[in-house]
Amino acid sequence: MGSKFDLIADNALKTVSDAGECSFCGARDVPIYNIEGFDIEPGQYIFEKFPEEEGVYEMEYACEDCIKSGRIKLFSENDFEDVVKKYCREPEASVLKLRKTPSIPFCIQGDDWAVCCGELCEFTGIPQSYKESIALVDTHQFWSRGPQNWKTFWSFEFTLEPESLREVSTFRCSHCGKEWFIWQSS
Repeated sequence: MGSKFDLIADNALKTVSDAGECSFCGARDVPIYNIEGFDIEPGQYIFEKFPEEEGVYEMEYACEDCIKSGRIKLFSENDFEDVVKKYCREPEASVLKLRKTPSIPFCIQGDDWAVCCGELCEFTGIPQSYKESIALVDTHQFWSRGPQNWKTFWSFEFTLEPESLREVSTFRCSHCGKEWFIWQSS
């Protein structure tokens, strides 16, 4: 577990260098993270759509305090709602935990997050080389909206050589230590 955010390993945590300020509170000169969502009261709209009202818009950058406050409903919650309900022991608590996590990893085909032992796994980063990426199919379990068999999901001879290494995200279960990966091709 990361020291700043439970679901992101410290070495995988990245700030946004050109954000300037927190979109939610206006703080400057503090680390800013990518998180796409709406400003709400903590605990609102769990498994509910955000009401579309004039003047309400999605914001993209937040400081650690705003993220941890629980005041951000993620724009992408609908992407992972079914996964959380199906695989997490405590779906509502899991949504609240994701709300308190920067929008890492990069998910081009809709947000997804590996779950193991009934809990959300820790994001550990992206492969640092194509050699490392290719090896993941032998060292990690494949996740795509649920546990999958890589060789039957894609094909036996398909290698994990993405257009960009950012398309591949790795995770680790904090309970059993099993390692997972997600690949969302562009």
